[in-house]
Amino acid sequence: MKAVRIREYGGLEVLKWEDADVPTPRPHQVLIKVESSGVNYADIMRRQGNYPGPDLPATLGLEAAGIIEEIGADVSSSLKIGQRVMGMGPQGNAEYVAINANLVFPYPENVDPQIAGGMPIVFLTLIISLEAEARYNRATLY
Repeated sequence: MKAVRIREYGGLEVLKWEDADVPTPRPHQVLIKVESSGVNYADIMRRQGNYPGPDLPATLGLEAAGIIEEIGADVSSSLKIGQRVMGMGPQGNAEYVAINANLVFPYPENVDPQIAGGMPIVFLTLIISLEAEARYNRATLY
């Protein structure tokens, strides 16, 4: 498979489209054939060396959308092989990614995969913000 990788920190010139091994899903993970993946600020900071992450060389990407190709052991959810999903996990900027099943969600058929690939972190940010606002409002009401 191919993946967007970096071997050093820097600008756009350090991004390389390289051969990489297809990951094997560990227990509690699913293997996704990636149709699209997001690029967010954490990815940019990681490329620049300003964000924690795995040692170099590294595959970038924290979110992706695609089709489940394999389900690892101990996945006890309704996820199925062939299902279109989006998820959050490292190394999403590759043709395949293994992501923890509890961070993978099906998305509606009418959503374009190109949109779904950039949605997981936006959704997480929204949920955290709404929960924080609800706690704040509850605290100020009583």
